[in-house]
Amino acid sequence: MSHKRGMDKEKLPHLCANCGGNRSVITKLIKETETIIKEEPIDDERLKMLANSLSKKLELVNSLDKEIIDGCPVEEAEDEILESNEMNTRMMEML
Repeated sequence: MSHKRGMDKEKLPHLCANCGGNRSVITKLIKETETIIKEEPIDDERLKMLANSLSKKLELVNSLDKEIIDGCPVEEAEDEILESNEMNTRMMEML
């Protein structure tokens, strides 16, 4: 039995799309960071900017993930948590 925990049915897809878009941005930032780390000399200022952007995106995505997990059907919560944890782990490795 599917059970919603108090979220408007139309809001959840919007949150998921918003979170997915931000995760795509995070992936691009991670790739750019990896590229810069391999370059000589390393652009410290650009790395600081990327780290700041990644940190802000992490906060945003974590907030969206919490809303999604709280609003998704119980049987989908585990998958959402695993997906969220995977992205957090990748970001923390870069920071």
